[in-house]
Amino acid sequence: MSRRLWIGGAATLALLAVAAVGLLLALDGIVQGVLERRGSELFGTAVRIDAVHIALHRGTASVRGVHVANPPGFAAPEALRLDAITVEVDLLTAFSSPTVINA
Repeated sequence: MSRRLWIGGAATLALLAVAAVGLLLALDGIVQGVLERRGSELFGTAVRIDAVHIALHRGTASVRGVHVANPPGFAAPEALRLDAITVEVDLLTAFSSPTVINA
């Protein structure tokens, strides 16, 4: 019985590790999709982002190429264009109050 529990626990840990690695590999795309969707809802017009890179081990996130389209009736194609922004979170303060974010 204890051998089955040991094997079951090891299999569960292996599955959790695979899921965590998968999430980390997909994190940039997930965040990019959320930013585009929520940004479009917030501005009421299309928001497109060229690239997102999150480095959890350094506490940094970079967003490149933010494009906010102008609503119909405006001459310029974009209301806002941001080439790049990088923020850094002091990991020692990440779960405390206040959290320190450098942009």
